[in-house]
Amino acid sequence: MTLVVGIAGGGTKSRAVLADENLKVLARSVGGPANYQALGLGPVRENLEALLADLLAQGGTARTAIQSVVAGLAGASTQDDERILEGLLGDMGLSGRRRVVADARVDLH
Repeated sequence: MTLVVGIAGGGTKSRAVLADENLKVLARSVGGPANYQALGLGPVRENLEALLADLLAQGGTARTAIQSVVAGLAGASTQDDERILEGLLGDMGLSGRRRVVADARVDLH
């Protein structure tokens, strides 16, 4: 089964979903903020790790099953920011496709 994760990480809270290849939602989670410009990478990583751990526990699956992650994160205002945050997701063991954009892009679509 192919699994995907979607994250909307704002300045005050973050929301995430785990879905299958048909976009059937398997798990949802809410956690702390994800603006690395305000918090730094360490706290953002901790908040994203907590979201991910909750999704995986609810979905009864392993991190390695995730094929793709799309994250709209506060503070990802430039291509350099996007690359830094995509690298952070990779450092978290998300080895599949990773895409980070500014949180406003996912909130407006």
